[in-house]
Amino acid sequence: MDRTAPGTREAPPPRFAESPNRLFLTRVHGTTRLSPGFLRITLRSESLRRFAPLGLDHRFKILLPSEDDGFAPELAEDLLPESRWRRRWRDLPARRRPLLRSYTVSAARPAAGELDVDVHLHAHPGPAARWASLARPGDALVISGAEASQSRLERCVQWTPGGARKAWIGGDESAAPAILGILAGLSRPHVHDDASAPHRHLGTLEVTVTAEAEAPEDAAWIRSCLQAHTAALPGASFEVICRPDAARGEALHRSAAHWLTRELGPDSASEAAVGPPDIADLYAWAATESSQVAALKRRLRLAGLPAAQIQAQAYWTQRPSRPSLQPSPEPGFPYPSGFPYPLPRHRTEA
Repeated sequence: MDRTAPGTREAPPPRFAESPNRLFLTRVHGTTRLSPGFLRITLRSESLRRFAPLGLDHRFKILLPSEDDGFAPELAEDLLPESRWRRRWRDLPARRRPLLRSYTVSAARPAAGELDVDVHLHAHPGPAARWASLARPGDALVISGAEASQSRLERCVQWTPGGARKAWIGGDESAAPAILGILAGLSRPHVHDDASAPHRHLGTLEVTVTAEAEAPEDAAWIRSCLQAHTAALPGASFEVICRPDAARGEALHRSAAHWLTRELGPDSASEAAVGPPDIADLYAWAATESSQVAALKRRLRLAGLPAAQIQAQAYWTQRPSRPSLQPSPEPGFPYPSGFPYPLPRHRTEA
């Protein structure tokens, strides 16, 4: 029976009601320095056995504790649905509200209850990078990610090439884990259970990858990873540009323009460009600093690519962030008494 009073409107479902994301209360199991600017953090918990291993550019959030008050006990509940933890998060006083930061899942091993996240340590690091640089085995961290039994898992993946035959992928250091995840997913066509999802591509996709990095050592690490990941992809090509900080984004814009000219003709980047009939074969994915993303998206749109064939995301913004995290006198940050899973402090893995 409809119990809605006459003349009233049914209340809309709460935001995030259909989100597949849940809170996972984890601890740092180990840290590995991949290059001077990249640090891999391995998280472990029993609940991570229920984390969905989506691959590609699968994003999740970390909830950073307040510098002054540690982590809010209101959010220390394992597998709490996003609609509920978001409500609790909003209700917290600003000084106690955890900072939210998004990262790419570098690897998920549900059978072991483990998750890897590769963090780029910026020259002027934000709160998340500062936390990562101080992380030690045994430190607690709360994350929000996809739980395997939920529906709509495709919402957690931004890579959606559809029926494209050719793709351009570009990004800076912050995008390197996502780019590597996409390439790994393309070389493993059965990484997902749902082959009909928009991020699946069962045909042959010719990918052109451009990555830029400031430090030569970081560029070398990205280059070696790209070489390994593209070896099994016919027609794949890549370049890694080591750039001075003042030229941020220049390599990505040059690469995008070259790709557009090659695929659409010499006038593709002009205001008067009109895409050819086979423009549906093209797809572009980019992630970098916010101002560069806006310019890249504009260039791609001017060339005639529809918005649905462009996935461009700002992975970071070049501006001061709100309160920094200072080194704690003890390893880790203060968490509520009885924080779940009293895991032993493991040695840092090599």
